[in-house]
Amino acid sequence: MGTGMLMSGRRRQREALAEYSAAEHLQAQLEGSHALMRQLTSWRLATQARLGQLSEARRRSQHLMRNWQALARSVMPARPSASPRATRPPLSPQLKMS
Repeated sequence: MGTGMLMSGRRRQREALAEYSAAEHLQAQLEGSHALMRQLTSWRLATQARLGQLSEARRRSQHLMRNWQALARSVMPARPSASPRATRPPLSPQLKMS
């Protein structure tokens, strides 16, 4: 990813995109999620846009948004009242926040 960022800074976008693609390929082989994956994806999408690959960047971005929305729906309750926070008693009026 660092090499891709360096290439982007030098305005060598095609080489940068190749580096980002290689980094994503390596990430896919790892177990679990890498902490910098979202940043890598952002750099890749921006580089595709700079190269004029707008439809590909847009398609990939929409795919990621659908995945993130599905994940959010799977971990959040459907009704706010089903949330654990909704079942907690309110704070006592005697407690002062400073």
